[in-house]
Amino acid sequence: MKNNNKLKAFAASKVFSYGLVLCWMTLIFFMSHQEGETSSNLSSGITLTLARAWTYFTGVENVDLSLISFLTRKSAHFVSYLILSLLIYRTAATPSIKYGLLSLGLSIIYAGSDEFHQTFISGRSGELRDVMIDSLGA
Repeated sequence: MKNNNKLKAFAASKVFSYGLVLCWMTLIFFMSHQEGETSSNLSSGITLTLARAWTYFTGVENVDLSLISFLTRKSAHFVSYLILSLLIYRTAATPSIKYGLLSLGLSIIYAGSDEFHQTFISGRSGELRDVMIDSLGA
């Protein structure tokens, strides 16, 4: 009976882990599916919030918004694929270098497909540079 409960718990854990991967991939997809103007407005709001925080904490008022915007957007790529890779790795029954490489590869493939997807969205473009940043995060 104890082994049966352990097996059920393990199966539930796997379903949950794969569910998290699927949810995260879906979030990435929907963020990429936003039209260019919508994506830009979201980024601008985050950029202004970060600029205000920077000014508040440092007292420096002359902030380069284009630099903050660039860093914010590229950091989002890096972190999104770092999380995706970790979630994929978490699905492993026994963590290993082999499974780490698999999670890296799957994340890079998804990054490439995501950038390709953006080429079909109004106001967006697929960028090899973004795939490389995503890959560094993975």
